[in-house]
Amino acid sequence: MQQDLPRTDVVIPSIDRGWWSWAGAHGGRTLALLGDHTGAHAAGFAPRSVHASFLTPIADGDLHAAVECVRKGRSSAVVTARLTHEGKPAVLTTSLFGAAGDGLTHQGVGMPAVPPPEDCEDAADILTAMVPYAQHLGMRPTDNVLLDPKEAGTARIRVWLTAKDPSPSAVADALIFLDAIPPSLWALNHEFIPIPSVDAAFHFTDGLDQMDAKDWSLVEVATERVGAGWLVESGSLWSRDGVLLASSRQTRRVLG
Repeated sequence: MQQDLPRTDVVIPSIDRGWWSWAGAHGGRTLALLGDHTGAHAAGFAPRSVHASFLTPIADGDLHAAVECVRKGRSSAVVTARLTHEGKPAVLTTSLFGAAGDGLTHQGVGMPAVPPPEDCEDAADILTAMVPYAQHLGMRPTDNVLLDPKEAGTARIRVWLTAKDPSPSAVADALIFLDAIPPSLWALNHEFIPIPSVDAAFHFTDGLDQMDAKDWSLVEVATERVGAGWLVESGSLWSRDGVLLASSRQTRRVLG
């Protein structure tokens, strides 16, 4: 007889408004908090990916999470979570966890050539005035396209990031960092129009073990295609010395 896999129902306290984005809690921070509970169902395995659907903005009030391990084998586990706010579904996630093994190590794409963080201007205060969560981060754009879109030639933004108060896990910091950069389409617009995330996928490499959130990491977000009011955006997270730590792809709704 197959052993019943674990299920839990947990209450997550209201997310502090200092971690809000526009109309509600920052998506990366929300996923990081939820990850504390999904990871408990995959002990011994490292996070490999998270797929999330953002159904509605999360405002004040407690959150309830129903977490279920739907499969756990010798080398991997899949855990789902349903986060509700005031009785309504807010976030759905499917997380893959996997055991470490030996084998080939190869990085096919190098980190883009950018000025070091010491040579870049700090923009945390400017961005904090726009989105509260930026107060928790050091943010240094590698060029001026975010603050002056007239200088941009493509819908791409690159920013050095560091955490003022790092999370207990590198995965949590990676989720926050990859969702911390303004929408890449802003690099081509003179007005900062709302472009919220509808769904996102985050993939973690073995290099994540080398992440030091107290040091600078580079995040690049780029528009792959925008049309019919929808945007597909890719993201990459690199260590200071060029190791790919994680990547992402988001579908966004263009509301402006």
